[in-house]
Amino acid sequence: MAIITWRQNPAVADALSKQVFEFEFDQAVAILESQQQTTPIGEGSDPNAEAFEIKSHVSLANPSAELHKLHQKPGLKTTLWVNFLSLAGIQGPLPTPYTELVLQRNRQKDFAFRDFLDIFNHRLASLWFRFRKKYRIGLSSVKPEKHPLGKTLLQLAGIQNPDRFMDDAASQRVFFTYNDLLWRRPHSAAGLLCLLNSYFQVPTTLDLFQGQWRQPKADELSLLGSRYHALGQSMILGRKSWDQAAGVLITLGPLSWSLFESFLPLNSSNGKLLKQICELYVGYDADLRLRLILQSKDVRPLILNRGFALGLNSWLSPEPSFNRKFVVDLKIQALIPD
Repeated sequence: MAIITWRQNPAVADALSKQVFEFEFDQAVAILESQQQTTPIGEGSDPNAEAFEIKSHVSLANPSAELHKLHQKPGLKTTLWVNFLSLAGIQGPLPTPYTELVLQRNRQKDFAFRDFLDIFNHRLASLWFRFRKKYRIGLSSVKPEKHPLGKTLLQLAGIQNPDRFMDDAASQRVFFTYNDLLWRRPHSAAGLLCLLNSYFQVPTTLDLFQGQWRQPKADELSLLGSRYHALGQSMILGRKSWDQAAGVLITLGPLSWSLFESFLPLNSSNGKLLKQICELYVGYDADLRLRLILQSKDVRPLILNRGFALGLNSWLSPEPSFNRKFVVDLKIQALIPD
C-alpha cells in the first residue's frame, strides 16, 4: 500500500518567487516590501533606496496575469516585471511602431530604449500602489487605528479618541469588528448582547430594568416656593426616589476557572476590557452589574493564601455541590478603578 504524504503549504515568499503570475500586483509589492526594511516604493526621493524596481514586460500579446516574472539574485536588486501600466505594448499609450521598435532592440540585446521607458513605468506603478495603499487598510504598513481610513471608521462609530476607551492598540481594533453595532443609534440591549457574546465567546444574558434607589443631589431637592415644587410633576417627597430602569445585569457563565478568574478584580484582564466595552456602548450613567457563574466542577477548595479572596473565588463549603450555583455579583464600575 502506498504511503500517503501530505504536501505542506510553501512560504508565501517562496510561492511568489516560483509562481509570481498567481499573485496580484498589490500582494506581490506588499510581500517584497515586508522582506526588506527599506523605503517603500513611490514614497522616497531616491529610487535606488527603494526595496526593488518595477519594469514592464513589453509585448503585443494580451497578458493573462498582472505579473510576468520576478527576478531575484543575491547581490542584485530585485526586479518585478508587470504586464500593466506600461508606456509601450498592446495596452500602452505609445503607438504600435514604438512597441515594435522596443521589441526589435530587445532581440538585438540593446535595452537602452526599454530601460528609458522603465524609468517612467516604475514611477507609474509605484504611484499606483501608493494610491491603492491609501484607501486599502490591508496594504498599509501603518497600524489600522492610525490609518486615515481607520480614523474615519472610528469617527463614524462616534469614537473621536479611542485611547479614552482602550489602552492598547490591539484592544482598540475591536472597534473595527463591531463598527456596525457602534454607529447605530440608539444603542440597544440586543446590540450589547451581540457585542459581548461575540467578543468574549462565553454564554451571556442581559436582565434589564434592574431598579434601585437614587438619591438626588442637593440642588435637585424640592423646596416649597422655590424649585421642583409642582406636585405630581417635579416634586420629590423624601430624599431618594426609585428608578426602575436604573441598571442592567450582565450574566456570564457557566465559566471555567481560568475564565472566571479573568473577570475578577484580582486579575481582571477580561474584566478591564468588559468595563471599557460597556462604558463605550452604554455610557457612564447606567448602573451596570456583572454576575459571574462558575462551573460547579471547577470550584477549588479554599486555601489560605493571597490567591483566594472570600466572596470572590472562595466559598466556605466542605466540598463542591453539583446542585449549587457558585455566583459572584460585582459592579462593573468597580472592576478596574478609574
